[in-house]
Amino acid sequence: MDVVRQILDFNAGREPERLQLKYDKMQADAFVFLRGSCHLFYQQLACKGVFKSAPPVWSCGDLHFENFGSYKGDNRLAYFDMNDFDEAILAPASWDLVRMLTSLQVGAHSLGLRADEVQQLCEGFLQSYASTLSQGKAYWVETQTARGLVGDLLDGLRNRLRPALLDAYAPMAGKKRAFKGAAKRPCPPAGSSGRRLSSRWPPSQRPRPSPVSTRYWTWHAAWPAPAVWGWSVTRCWCRVRARQTATTCWT
Repeated sequence: MDVVRQILDFNAGREPERLQLKYDKMQADAFVFLRGSCHLFYQQLACKGVFKSAPPVWSCGDLHFENFGSYKGDNRLAYFDMNDFDEAILAPASWDLVRMLTSLQVGAHSLGLRADEVQQLCEGFLQSYASTLSQGKAYWVETQTARGLVGDLLDGLRNRLRPALLDAYAPMAGKKRAFKGAAKRPCPPAGSSGRRLSSRWPPSQRPRPSPVSTRYWTWHAAWPAPAVWGWSVTRCWCRVRARQTATTCWT
């Protein structure tokens, strides 16, 4: 399997400067590579056993620990939840679980965790998932209900103002804003330095754009609510059906 070629084909047609930033990060860290190559992860995932027999649910599709974060809901309250649904899909419930557990194992170094601590974290995640799923009810994680690190995070967001946040990441440059780290730089074509990933291809080698991952947002409202929801299903449903903030079992 030519991994480099598959990554280049999958990302063909995207904005080259931002894409080069992505490639640079993927080449520097194993966890970032995992995050940026979701298509390779599922291509290598076994299509038998629990990865095929588990009941289908609406899944995040790219569940890893850095796809959780804070956002402000329609009711102006700050919530903590999943924040990336680019790969959302109807898939066996086991897919989100194995993706999340893999991210904990591969990204342990970025969390500063030992192997035994990661194992405990994985076991705790599965136990919490199973326990919450058996109750058939998801819970909101907001300032009033959050505890521990998440509670501290949401408390710190109470007085955050949007202009200050924009200035931190996209300061004004004249009359327009410019994102930090977006400066132009040369991007050598693929193959010019070994197997280095590059977002620019010679015209004769440029691949055709690959299909974009299907988005299922317009489908969710038409599906009946299942009797027992997984956490991904509940969040997706609430976002579209009720136009409210998403729910989660991380309490």
